Amino acid sequence: MAERVRESLPCEQKPPNGGFFNDTAGQPGAAGTAYALALCSVDVARADCRDCLAMATSNSSGLVKQCPGSSTVAAAYDQCLVRYSDAGFFGTADTNIVYARYGRDRIQTGQISYSGALKQGLAVLNALAASSTQRFAVSKASPYALVQCTWDLPADRCQACLDLLATNISDFMTIRVPIEQPDGGSGGGRGRRRRGLAGGVGGGVLRSRKIDQLKEYTYDELKKATGNFSKDAELGRGAFGVVYKGTLESKKVIAVKKLQRKEKVEVEQFMNEVRILSGLKHKNLVKLEGYCVHQGQEGRLCYEYLPDGNLEDRLIHGRRGAKLTWKERRHILEGICKDLQYLHNESPDDIAIMHMDLKIDNILLQVQEDRKKGGVIITPKISDFGISRNLETDKQHEYVKEVVGNWSCLPPEFMEKGKASTKVDIYSFGLIILEIVTGKSRKSSSSSSLADKPSLYGEGLIKQVREHWEKRDIEKIKDASMDTKRDDEIEKCIEIALDCVLEDPEMRPDIATIARRLNEASPTASYKTRPDQINLVVE
Repeated sequence: MAERVRESLPCEQKPPNGGFFNDTAGQPGAAGTAYALALCSVDVARADCRDCLAMATSNSSGLVKQCPGSSTVAAAYDQCLVRYSDAGFFGTADTNIVYARYGRDRIQTGQISYSGALKQGLAVLNALAASSTQRFAVSKASPYALVQCTWDLPADRCQACLDLLATNISDFMTIRVPIEQPDGGSGGGRGRRRRGLAGGVGGGVLRSRKIDQLKEYTYDELKKATGNFSKDAELGRGAFGVVYKGTLESKKVIAVKKLQRKEKVEVEQFMNEVRILSGLKHKNLVKLEGYCVHQGQEGRLCYEYLPDGNLEDRLIHGRRGAKLTWKERRHILEGICKDLQYLHNESPDDIAIMHMDLKIDNILLQVQEDRKKGGVIITPKISDFGISRNLETDKQHEYVKEVVGNWSCLPPEFMEKGKASTKVDIYSFGLIILEIVTGKSRKSSSSSSLADKPSLYGEGLIKQVREHWEKRDIEKIKDASMDTKRDDEIEKCIEIALDCVLEDPEMRPDIATIARRLNEASPTASYKTRPDQINLVVE
Protein backbone atom coordinates (compact mmCIF):
# COMPACT_ATOMS: atom_id res chain seq x y z
CA MET A 1 0.00 0.00 0.00
CA ALA A 2 2.66 2.52 1.07
CA GLU A 3 4.75 1.70 -2.02
CA ARG A 4 1.85 2.53 -4.34
CA VAL A 5 1.32 5.80 -2.52
CA ARG A 6 5.02 6.64 -2.79
CA GLU A 7 4.81 6.17 -6.55
CA SER A 8 1.86 8.54 -6.75
CA LEU A 9 2.94 11.42 -4.50
CA PRO A 10 5.03 14.31 -5.91
CA CYS A 11 8.04 13.70 -3.65
CA GLU A 12 10.88 14.48 -6.03
CA GLN A 13 9.48 17.60 -7.66
CA LYS A 14 7.92 20.91 -6.73
CA PRO A 15 4.43 20.19 -5.38
CA PRO A 16 1.80 21.23 -7.94
CA ASN A 17 -1.44 23.16 -7.57
CA GLY A 18 -0.16 25.51 -4.90
CA GLY A 19 0.76 22.61 -2.67
CA PHE A 20 -2.19 20.19 -2.99
CA PHE A 21 -2.18 16.83 -4.74
CA ASN A 22 -4.52 13.86 -4.82
CA ASP A 23 -4.54 10.77 -6.99
CA THR A 24 -5.80 7.21 -7.31
CA ALA A 25 -3.56 4.25 -8.14
CA GLY A 26 -5.74 1.59 -9.74
CA GLN A 27 -9.40 1.55 -10.70
CA PRO A 28 -11.76 3.27 -8.22
CA GLY A 29 -13.76 0.63 -6.36
CA ALA A 30 -11.49 -2.22 -7.42
CA ALA A 31 -9.51 -4.33 -4.97
CA GLY A 32 -5.98 -3.08 -4.35
CA THR A 33 -6.74 0.50 -5.33
CA ALA A 34 -4.85 3.16 -3.37
CA TYR A 35 -6.20 6.64 -2.69
CA ALA A 36 -3.73 9.32 -1.60
CA LEU A 37 -3.46 13.05 -1.06
CA ALA A 38 -0.72 15.43 0.02
CA LEU A 39 -0.97 19.02 1.23
CA CYS A 40 1.73 21.60 1.87
CA SER A 41 1.29 23.82 4.90
CA VAL A 42 0.52 27.22 3.46
CA ASP A 43 3.11 29.05 5.57
CA VAL A 44 6.17 26.99 4.60
CA ALA A 45 8.50 27.12 1.63
CA ARG A 46 7.73 24.68 -1.17
CA ALA A 47 11.26 23.26 -0.91
CA ASP A 48 10.60 22.43 2.73
CA CYS A 49 7.31 20.79 1.79
CA ARG A 50 9.03 18.72 -0.87
CA ASP A 51 11.57 17.50 1.69
CA CYS A 52 8.72 16.73 4.08
CA LEU A 53 6.91 14.61 1.49
CA ALA A 54 10.12 12.76 0.68
CA MET A 55 10.64 12.01 4.37
CA ALA A 56 7.02 10.90 4.85
CA THR A 57 7.26 8.38 2.02
CA SER A 58 10.78 7.19 2.80
CA ASN A 59 11.13 3.43 3.16
CA SER A 60 13.67 3.83 5.97
CA SER A 61 11.97 6.39 8.23
CA GLY A 62 8.62 7.28 6.73
CA LEU A 63 5.07 6.08 7.17
CA VAL A 64 5.79 2.57 5.94
CA LYS A 65 8.02 2.19 9.02
CA GLN A 66 5.91 4.31 11.39
CA CYS A 67 2.67 2.53 10.54
CA PRO A 68 3.63 -0.95 9.33
CA GLY A 69 0.78 -2.88 7.77
CA SER A 70 -1.69 0.00 8.09
CA SER A 71 -4.01 0.43 5.13
CA THR A 72 -5.38 3.78 6.34
CA VAL A 73 -3.01 6.49 7.55
CA ALA A 74 -3.34 10.23 8.19
CA ALA A 75 -0.07 11.99 9.03
CA ALA A 76 0.60 15.69 9.68
CA TYR A 77 4.08 17.15 9.97
CA ASP A 78 5.19 20.76 10.42
CA GLN A 79 5.55 21.26 6.66
CA CYS A 80 3.09 18.85 5.05
CA LEU A 81 0.17 16.47 5.45
CA VAL A 82 -0.14 13.01 3.89
CA ARG A 83 -3.22 10.80 3.89
CA TYR A 84 -3.77 7.48 2.16
CA SER A 85 -6.17 4.54 2.31
CA ASP A 86 -7.43 1.52 0.43
CA ALA A 87 -10.93 3.03 0.70
CA GLY A 88 -12.02 6.16 -1.14
CA PHE A 89 -12.06 9.26 1.06
CA PHE A 90 -11.74 12.26 -1.26
CA GLY A 91 -14.16 14.98 -0.20
CA THR A 92 -14.47 13.53 3.32
CA ALA A 93 -13.02 15.16 6.45
CA ASP A 94 -11.06 13.05 8.92
CA THR A 95 -11.48 14.29 12.51
CA ASN A 96 -10.39 11.02 14.11
CA ILE A 97 -6.72 11.93 14.50
CA VAL A 98 -5.58 10.62 17.84
CA TYR A 99 -2.54 12.60 18.90
CA ALA A 100 0.15 15.06 17.89
CA ARG A 101 3.87 14.59 18.43
CA TYR A 102 5.45 18.01 18.38
CA GLY A 103 8.85 19.25 17.26
CA ARG A 104 11.26 20.48 19.90
CA ASP A 105 10.77 24.16 19.03
CA ARG A 106 7.22 24.08 20.31
CA ILE A 107 6.30 26.63 22.96
CA GLN A 108 4.15 25.93 25.97
CA THR A 109 1.38 28.29 26.97
CA GLY A 110 1.50 27.21 30.62
CA GLN A 111 -1.19 29.02 32.57
CA ILE A 112 -1.88 31.59 29.85
CA SER A 113 -5.30 31.06 28.32
CA TYR A 114 -5.80 31.88 24.64
CA SER A 115 -8.98 29.92 24.30
CA GLY A 116 -11.57 32.69 24.51
CA ALA A 117 -9.96 34.93 21.92
CA LEU A 118 -9.08 31.97 19.73
CA LYS A 119 -12.60 30.61 19.66
CA GLN A 120 -13.98 33.98 18.59
CA GLY A 121 -11.32 34.39 15.93
CA LEU A 122 -11.62 30.85 14.65
CA ALA A 123 -15.33 31.24 14.00
CA VAL A 124 -14.46 33.95 11.47
CA LEU A 125 -11.36 32.22 10.11
CA ASN A 126 -13.19 28.95 9.52
CA ALA A 127 -15.79 30.67 7.36
CA LEU A 128 -13.09 32.54 5.42
CA ALA A 129 -11.10 29.36 4.82
CA ALA A 130 -14.16 27.48 3.62
CA SER A 131 -14.98 30.19 1.09
CA SER A 132 -11.37 30.49 -0.13
CA THR A 133 -10.39 28.63 -3.30
CA GLN A 134 -7.21 27.46 -1.54
CA ARG A 135 -9.11 26.57 1.64
CA PHE A 136 -7.05 28.54 4.18
CA ALA A 137 -7.23 31.72 6.26
CA VAL A 138 -4.81 33.57 8.56
CA SER A 139 -5.64 35.93 11.42
CA LYS A 140 -4.29 39.48 11.32
CA ALA A 141 -4.23 40.12 15.06
CA SER A 142 -2.95 38.33 18.14
CA PRO A 143 -3.45 35.55 19.07
CA TYR A 144 -2.41 34.58 15.56
CA ALA A 145 -3.80 31.43 14.02
CA LEU A 146 -3.87 29.65 10.70
CA VAL A 147 -6.57 27.22 9.57
CA GLN A 148 -6.35 25.08 6.47
CA CYS A 149 -8.39 22.36 4.76
CA THR A 150 -7.40 19.96 2.02
CA TRP A 151 -8.65 21.18 -1.36
CA ASP A 152 -10.82 18.14 -2.01
CA LEU A 153 -13.30 19.23 0.68
CA PRO A 154 -16.30 21.23 -0.48
CA ALA A 155 -16.87 24.50 1.38
CA ASP A 156 -19.55 23.19 3.74
CA ARG A 157 -17.51 20.15 4.80
CA CYS A 158 -14.39 22.23 5.26
CA GLN A 159 -16.16 24.63 7.61
CA ALA A 160 -17.92 21.82 9.49
CA CYS A 161 -14.57 20.09 10.06
CA LEU A 162 -12.83 23.26 11.28
CA ASP A 163 -15.77 24.17 13.51
CA LEU A 164 -15.71 20.73 15.13
CA LEU A 165 -12.01 20.98 15.91
CA ALA A 166 -12.35 24.54 17.21
CA THR A 167 -15.06 23.59 19.72
CA ASN A 168 -12.68 21.18 21.44
CA ILE A 169 -10.11 23.78 22.44
CA SER A 170 -10.05 23.97 26.24
CA ASP A 171 -8.71 26.82 28.33
CA PHE A 172 -5.56 25.05 29.42
CA MET A 173 -4.96 22.87 26.41
CA THR A 174 -1.39 23.21 25.13
CA ILE A 175 -1.57 24.61 21.63
CA ARG A 176 1.09 26.12 19.45
CA VAL A 177 0.57 29.86 19.21
CA PRO A 178 3.09 31.87 17.15
CA ILE A 179 4.79 34.98 18.42
CA GLU A 180 4.70 36.37 14.89
CA GLN A 181 1.92 36.31 12.32
CA PRO A 182 2.03 33.28 9.98
CA ASP A 183 2.73 33.91 6.31
CA GLY A 184 -0.37 34.12 4.21
CA GLY A 185 0.39 31.63 1.51
CA SER A 186 3.39 32.99 -0.35
CA GLY A 187 5.03 29.63 -0.04
CA GLY A 188 8.21 31.30 1.12
CA GLY A 189 7.51 31.27 4.81
CA ARG A 190 9.99 29.89 7.30
CA GLY A 191 9.51 26.15 7.53
CA ARG A 192 9.93 25.98 11.30
CA ARG A 193 7.57 28.76 12.32
CA ARG A 194 5.05 27.83 14.98
CA ARG A 195 1.38 28.14 14.23
CA GLY A 196 -1.81 27.75 16.23
CA LEU A 197 -3.80 24.65 15.32
CA ALA A 198 -7.28 23.82 16.55
CA GLY A 199 -7.93 20.45 18.09
CA GLY A 200 -4.36 19.82 19.15
CA VAL A 201 -3.19 18.81 15.67
CA GLY A 202 0.50 19.77 15.48
CA GLY A 203 3.79 18.86 13.86
CA GLY A 204 4.72 15.18 13.96
CA VAL A 205 3.25 11.88 12.94
CA LEU A 206 -0.46 11.52 13.58
CA ARG A 207 -1.62 7.95 13.61
CA SER A 208 -5.23 7.01 13.16
CA ARG A 209 -5.79 4.08 15.48
CA LYS A 210 -8.88 2.00 14.97
CA ILE A 211 -10.75 0.83 18.04
CA ASP A 212 -12.49 -2.07 16.36
CA GLN A 213 -11.15 -4.37 19.10
CA LEU A 214 -13.38 -2.55 21.59
CA LYS A 215 -17.10 -3.18 21.83
CA GLU A 216 -19.36 -0.16 21.69
CA TYR A 217 -22.11 -0.93 24.19
CA THR A 218 -25.49 0.72 24.05
CA TYR A 219 -26.75 2.65 27.04
CA ASP A 220 -29.64 0.20 27.42
CA GLU A 221 -27.22 -2.75 27.56
CA LEU A 222 -25.24 -1.19 30.40
CA LYS A 223 -28.36 0.05 32.17
CA LYS A 224 -29.76 -3.48 32.22
CA ALA A 225 -26.42 -5.05 33.15
CA THR A 226 -26.01 -2.80 36.21
CA GLY A 227 -29.64 -2.76 37.36
CA ASN A 228 -30.03 0.84 36.22
CA PHE A 229 -26.68 1.72 37.82
CA SER A 230 -28.05 0.71 41.20
CA LYS A 231 -26.37 1.20 44.55
CA ASP A 232 -26.23 -2.58 45.00
CA ALA A 233 -24.10 -2.90 41.85
CA GLU A 234 -21.64 -0.24 42.95
CA LEU A 235 -18.06 -1.49 43.32
CA GLY A 236 -16.40 1.76 44.30
CA ARG A 237 -16.05 5.49 43.81
CA GLY A 238 -13.02 7.38 42.60
CA ALA A 239 -11.97 10.88 41.63
CA PHE A 240 -13.35 10.44 38.12
CA GLY A 241 -16.58 8.57 38.69
CA VAL A 242 -18.38 5.49 39.98
CA VAL A 243 -17.63 1.86 39.06
CA TYR A 244 -20.46 -0.68 38.81
CA LYS A 245 -20.51 -4.44 38.41
CA GLY A 246 -22.42 -5.39 35.31
CA THR A 247 -23.65 -8.76 34.08
CA LEU A 248 -24.41 -8.87 30.35
CA GLU A 249 -27.02 -11.08 28.72
CA SER A 250 -24.18 -13.41 27.70
CA LYS A 251 -23.47 -13.82 31.46
CA LYS A 252 -20.13 -12.10 31.02
CA VAL A 253 -19.28 -9.87 33.98
CA ILE A 254 -17.68 -6.47 33.38
CA ALA A 255 -16.84 -3.38 35.42
CA VAL A 256 -18.59 -0.25 34.16
CA LYS A 257 -17.10 3.14 35.01
CA LYS A 258 -19.60 5.97 34.82
CA LEU A 259 -17.37 9.00 34.33
CA GLN A 260 -18.13 12.18 36.22
CA ARG A 261 -16.04 15.24 35.49
CA LYS A 262 -16.61 18.87 36.37
CA GLU A 263 -15.97 20.12 32.85
CA LYS A 264 -18.13 18.94 29.96
CA VAL A 265 -16.19 16.64 27.65
CA GLU A 266 -17.22 16.58 23.98
CA VAL A 267 -17.90 13.22 22.36
CA GLU A 268 -14.97 13.62 19.98
CA GLN A 269 -12.58 14.32 22.86
CA PHE A 270 -13.92 11.32 24.77
CA MET A 271 -13.44 9.08 21.74
CA ASN A 272 -9.87 10.31 21.28
CA GLU A 273 -9.19 9.45 24.92
CA VAL A 274 -10.73 6.00 24.39
CA ARG A 275 -8.47 5.45 21.37
CA ILE A 276 -5.39 6.22 23.45
CA LEU A 277 -6.51 3.88 26.25
CA SER A 278 -7.36 1.14 23.76
CA GLY A 279 -3.75 1.05 22.63
CA LEU A 280 -2.39 0.34 26.12
CA LYS A 281 -1.46 -3.34 26.41
CA HIS A 282 0.29 -4.53 29.55
CA LYS A 283 -0.29 -7.46 31.89
CA ASN A 284 -0.38 -5.12 34.89
CA LEU A 285 -3.09 -2.89 33.43
CA VAL A 286 -6.79 -3.59 33.81
CA LYS A 287 -7.99 -4.33 30.28
CA LEU A 288 -10.36 -1.88 28.60
CA GLU A 289 -13.01 -3.90 26.76
CA GLY A 290 -15.55 -1.35 25.58
CA TYR A 291 -17.19 2.02 25.89
CA CYS A 292 -20.53 3.78 25.61
CA VAL A 293 -21.64 7.25 24.57
CA HIS A 294 -25.24 8.27 25.08
CA GLN A 295 -27.08 11.46 24.11
CA GLY A 296 -24.33 13.86 25.06
CA GLN A 297 -23.90 12.39 28.57
CA GLU A 298 -20.49 11.71 30.08
CA GLY A 299 -19.08 8.52 28.61
CA ARG A 300 -18.88 5.08 30.16
CA LEU A 301 -15.82 2.83 30.07
CA CYS A 302 -16.13 -0.95 30.35
CA TYR A 303 -13.26 -2.94 31.86
CA GLU A 304 -12.52 -6.57 32.61
CA TYR A 305 -13.98 -7.56 35.97
CA LEU A 306 -11.52 -8.75 38.62
CA PRO A 307 -13.28 -10.44 41.57
CA ASP A 308 -10.30 -10.64 43.93
CA GLY A 309 -10.53 -7.13 45.33
CA ASN A 310 -7.88 -4.45 45.57
CA LEU A 311 -4.62 -3.97 47.41
CA GLU A 312 -6.26 -1.94 50.16
CA ASP A 313 -8.61 -4.85 50.96
CA ARG A 314 -5.72 -7.27 51.50
CA LEU A 315 -3.09 -4.94 52.89
CA ILE A 316 -4.98 -2.66 55.26
CA HIS A 317 -8.26 -4.41 56.06
CA GLY A 318 -7.13 -8.04 55.89
CA ARG A 319 -10.08 -8.97 53.68
CA ARG A 320 -10.20 -11.47 50.79
CA GLY A 321 -7.43 -13.74 52.02
CA ALA A 322 -4.50 -13.99 54.38
CA LYS A 323 -2.15 -11.12 55.13
CA LEU A 324 0.35 -10.60 52.35
CA THR A 325 3.85 -12.01 52.83
CA TRP A 326 6.89 -9.87 52.06
CA LYS A 327 7.54 -11.96 48.94
CA GLU A 328 4.03 -11.21 47.71
CA ARG A 329 4.38 -7.53 48.56
CA ARG A 330 7.68 -7.33 46.73
CA HIS A 331 6.11 -8.99 43.68
CA ILE A 332 3.25 -6.48 43.75
CA LEU A 333 5.70 -3.55 43.98
CA GLU A 334 7.65 -4.84 41.00
CA GLY A 335 4.44 -5.24 38.99
CA ILE A 336 3.32 -1.67 39.70
CA CYS A 337 6.79 -0.39 38.82
CA LYS A 338 6.78 -2.24 35.49
CA ASP A 339 3.35 -0.82 34.75
CA LEU A 340 4.48 2.75 35.41
CA GLN A 341 7.54 2.17 33.24
CA TYR A 342 5.21 1.19 30.44
CA LEU A 343 2.90 4.16 30.93
CA HIS A 344 5.64 6.76 31.30
CA ASN A 345 8.22 5.49 28.81
CA GLU A 346 6.97 2.65 26.63
CA SER A 347 3.32 3.29 25.78
CA PRO A 348 2.34 3.51 22.09
CA ASP A 349 2.93 6.63 20.02
CA ASP A 350 5.64 8.16 22.24
CA ILE A 351 3.08 9.57 24.65
CA ALA A 352 3.75 9.57 28.38
CA ILE A 353 0.56 8.50 30.14
CA MET A 354 0.04 9.97 33.61
CA HIS A 355 -2.37 8.12 35.87
CA MET A 356 -2.92 11.08 38.23
CA ASP A 357 -4.86 9.12 40.87
CA LEU A 358 -2.58 6.23 41.78
CA LYS A 359 -3.35 4.64 45.16
CA ILE A 360 -3.77 1.20 46.72
CA ASP A 361 -7.54 1.40 46.23
CA ASN A 362 -6.87 1.47 42.47
CA ILE A 363 -4.49 -1.49 42.45
CA LEU A 364 -6.69 -4.49 41.71
CA LEU A 365 -5.39 -7.99 42.41
CA GLN A 366 -5.67 -11.05 40.21
CA VAL A 367 -5.11 -14.25 42.20
CA GLN A 368 -4.18 -17.34 40.19
CA GLU A 369 -2.98 -20.81 41.12
CA ASP A 370 0.74 -21.39 40.67
CA ARG A 371 0.74 -24.81 39.03
CA LYS A 372 4.54 -25.06 38.93
CA LYS A 373 5.49 -24.12 42.48
CA GLY A 374 2.17 -24.47 44.27
CA GLY A 375 0.42 -21.71 46.14
CA VAL A 376 -0.89 -18.66 44.31
CA ILE A 377 0.43 -15.86 42.13
CA ILE A 378 -0.91 -12.39 42.92
CA THR A 379 -0.71 -10.01 39.97
CA PRO A 380 -1.35 -6.29 40.53
CA LYS A 381 -3.38 -4.44 37.91
CA ILE A 382 -3.66 -0.66 37.83
CA SER A 383 -7.19 0.59 37.31
CA ASP A 384 -9.25 3.80 37.39
CA PHE A 385 -7.46 5.79 34.75
CA GLY A 386 -9.95 8.51 34.97
CA ILE A 387 -9.28 9.25 31.98
CA SER A 388 -5.54 9.73 32.48
CA ARG A 389 -3.77 12.69 30.97
CA ASN A 390 -1.19 12.23 28.24
CA LEU A 391 2.00 14.23 27.91
CA GLU A 392 4.17 14.56 24.82
CA THR A 393 7.60 13.07 25.41
CA ASP A 394 9.51 16.31 24.77
CA LYS A 395 7.60 18.13 27.49
CA GLN A 396 8.35 18.04 31.21
CA HIS A 397 5.01 19.20 32.60
CA GLU A 398 1.80 21.06 31.90
CA TYR A 399 -0.78 22.92 33.92
CA VAL A 400 -4.34 21.69 34.23
CA LYS A 401 -7.43 23.71 34.96
CA GLU A 402 -9.47 20.94 36.56
CA VAL A 403 -7.60 19.44 39.51
CA VAL A 404 -9.29 16.17 40.39
CA GLY A 405 -7.91 13.58 42.73
CA ASN A 406 -7.45 12.46 46.30
CA TRP A 407 -5.66 14.82 48.68
CA SER A 408 -4.15 11.85 50.50
CA CYS A 409 -2.23 10.40 47.54
CA LEU A 410 -1.26 13.35 45.35
CA PRO A 411 1.58 15.86 45.83
CA PRO A 412 1.33 19.57 46.71
CA GLU A 413 2.43 20.92 43.31
CA PHE A 414 -0.51 19.21 41.62
CA MET A 415 -3.27 19.70 44.16
CA GLU A 416 -2.38 23.34 44.87
CA LYS A 417 -1.05 24.57 41.52
CA GLY A 418 -2.35 22.08 38.96
CA LYS A 419 1.20 21.26 37.80
CA ALA A 420 0.94 17.87 36.12
CA SER A 421 3.90 15.64 35.28
CA THR A 422 4.97 12.04 35.59
CA LYS A 423 6.48 13.03 38.95
CA VAL A 424 2.92 13.18 40.30
CA ASP A 425 2.66 9.42 39.78
CA ILE A 426 6.11 8.97 41.33
CA TYR A 427 4.93 10.69 44.52
CA SER A 428 1.86 8.45 44.64
CA PHE A 429 4.00 5.37 44.04
CA GLY A 430 6.22 6.39 46.96
CA LEU A 431 3.18 6.43 49.23
CA ILE A 432 2.15 2.99 47.95
CA ILE A 433 5.61 1.62 48.80
CA LEU A 434 5.32 3.04 52.33
CA GLU A 435 1.86 1.48 52.76
CA ILE A 436 3.12 -1.89 51.52
CA VAL A 437 6.12 -1.83 53.86
CA THR A 438 4.28 -0.55 56.95
CA GLY A 439 0.87 -2.13 56.44
CA LYS A 440 -0.59 1.26 57.40
CA SER A 441 -2.90 3.48 55.39
CA ARG A 442 -1.88 6.95 54.28
CA LYS A 443 -5.43 8.01 55.21
CA SER A 444 -5.37 7.09 58.90
CA SER A 445 -1.81 8.19 59.58
CA SER A 446 -2.32 11.90 59.02
CA SER A 447 -1.29 14.55 61.48
CA SER A 448 -3.07 17.23 59.48
CA SER A 449 -5.67 19.25 61.33
CA LEU A 450 -7.38 20.48 58.19
CA ALA A 451 -10.85 18.97 58.21
CA ASP A 452 -11.45 19.69 54.52
CA LYS A 453 -8.17 18.08 53.46
CA PRO A 454 -7.88 14.84 55.40
CA SER A 455 -4.54 13.00 55.23
CA LEU A 456 -3.02 15.89 53.31
CA TYR A 457 -0.54 14.48 50.78
CA GLY A 458 -0.15 11.38 52.98
CA GLU A 459 2.10 13.54 55.16
CA GLY A 460 1.17 11.77 58.40
CA LEU A 461 2.53 8.42 57.22
CA ILE A 462 5.56 10.09 55.63
CA LYS A 463 6.43 11.93 58.84
CA GLN A 464 6.05 8.77 60.92
CA VAL A 465 8.35 6.75 58.67
CA ARG A 466 10.95 9.54 58.50
CA GLU A 467 11.16 9.81 62.28
CA HIS A 468 11.95 6.10 62.65
CA TRP A 469 14.20 6.10 59.58
CA GLU A 470 16.44 8.80 61.03
CA LYS A 471 17.11 6.36 63.89
CA ARG A 472 17.31 3.40 61.49
CA ASP A 473 14.62 1.70 63.55
CA ILE A 474 13.35 -0.65 60.83
CA GLU A 475 11.33 -2.76 63.27
CA LYS A 476 9.07 0.19 64.06
CA ILE A 477 8.55 0.90 60.36
CA LYS A 478 7.82 -2.48 58.82
CA ASP A 479 4.55 -4.35 59.20
CA ALA A 480 4.90 -6.62 62.24
CA SER A 481 2.73 -9.27 60.57
CA MET A 482 5.42 -9.95 57.97
CA ASP A 483 7.59 -12.94 58.78
CA THR A 484 10.77 -12.01 56.95
CA LYS A 485 14.46 -11.58 57.56
CA ARG A 486 14.96 -9.51 54.41
CA ASP A 487 15.51 -6.20 56.17
CA ASP A 488 18.00 -5.25 53.44
CA GLU A 489 15.21 -5.31 50.85
CA ILE A 490 12.86 -3.45 53.16
CA GLU A 491 15.49 -0.76 53.81
CA LYS A 492 16.00 -0.33 50.09
CA CYS A 493 12.27 0.10 49.52
CA ILE A 494 12.02 2.67 52.32
CA GLU A 495 14.89 4.69 50.82
CA ILE A 496 13.27 4.64 47.40
CA ALA A 497 9.89 5.62 48.83
CA LEU A 498 11.30 8.58 50.76
CA ASP A 499 13.00 9.84 47.59
CA CYS A 500 9.70 9.51 45.72
CA VAL A 501 7.80 11.70 48.21
CA LEU A 502 10.27 14.58 48.30
CA GLU A 503 8.45 17.90 48.11
CA ASP A 504 10.48 19.13 45.13
CA PRO A 505 9.30 17.13 42.09
CA GLU A 506 12.63 17.70 40.33
CA MET A 507 14.38 15.77 43.12
CA ARG A 508 12.17 12.71 42.77
CA PRO A 509 13.62 9.84 40.72
CA ASP A 510 12.00 8.85 37.44
CA ILE A 511 10.47 5.42 37.07
CA ALA A 512 13.46 3.98 35.19
CA THR A 513 15.74 4.92 38.09
CA ILE A 514 13.33 3.38 40.58
CA ALA A 515 13.24 0.13 38.59
CA ARG A 516 17.03 -0.01 38.54
CA ARG A 517 17.29 0.62 42.27
CA LEU A 518 14.69 -2.04 43.06
CA ASN A 519 16.82 -4.58 41.22
CA GLU A 520 20.06 -3.58 42.93
CA ALA A 521 21.45 -5.99 45.51
CA SER A 522 21.68 -3.52 48.39
CA PRO A 523 20.33 -0.15 49.53
CA THR A 524 21.60 2.82 47.54
CA ALA A 525 21.92 5.33 50.38
CA SER A 526 20.40 7.93 48.07
CA TYR A 527 17.98 9.33 50.62
CA LYS A 528 20.42 9.83 53.48
CA THR A 529 22.86 11.75 51.26
CA ARG A 530 20.33 14.56 50.83
CA PRO A 531 19.55 15.76 54.37
CA ASP A 532 18.44 19.16 53.08
CA GLN A 533 15.55 17.53 51.23
CA ILE A 534 13.99 15.39 53.93
CA ASN A 535 11.45 17.77 55.40
CA LEU A 536 8.02 18.06 53.84
CA VAL A 537 6.70 21.49 54.67
CA VAL A 538 2.92 21.87 54.69
CA GLU A 539 1.71 25.39 55.30
